[in-house]
Amino acid sequence: MSESICNFVPHRPTGELRAVHFVYETEHHTLHQPFFRPLYCLYLVTSGTAEILCGEEKMQVGRGQLYFFFPSAVYTVKASEDFRYMYISFTGEGALGCLESLHLDREMTAYRGQTELTDFWFSAILRANEET
Repeated sequence: MSESICNFVPHRPTGELRAVHFVYETEHHTLHQPFFRPLYCLYLVTSGTAEILCGEEKMQVGRGQLYFFFPSAVYTVKASEDFRYMYISFTGEGALGCLESLHLDREMTAYRGQTELTDFWFSAILRANEET
C-alpha cells in the first residue's frame, strides 16, 4: 500500500471508549511539526525508523513497534524516508482506564515484536466505514 489513508469514525454514543481516526501515513515527511494530538493515540510502525522527541525524552522506533501518546503530548519525529505507520486515535471516559489496565503511563514506551498486527490493521483500515 503506497498512499496514505485516513478514515474518520462517525460519532456514536457507544460507551466509554470511542475511536475517532484510523490512519495509515505514508507521507510523514510532509506533515507540519511539532505534533500535538488532543486524543489518545496508538501507533504501529509498518516500515522505516524514527527518533521521537517528547520534552526531554527520546525514543527510537522501527518496524513492528507499537507506541502510545496521551492527549496534549507535543512531540517531534525525525524519521527515515521510508517511515510509515498506522494509528488509531481514541477518546472517552474509559480510555485512561484501558491504558492503565495495560500498565501504560505517560512515559514514552515502545513495544517490539508486534509485526503480526500489520496485516490485521491493513485489512481493518480498508474495511472501515460508517457501519463498522
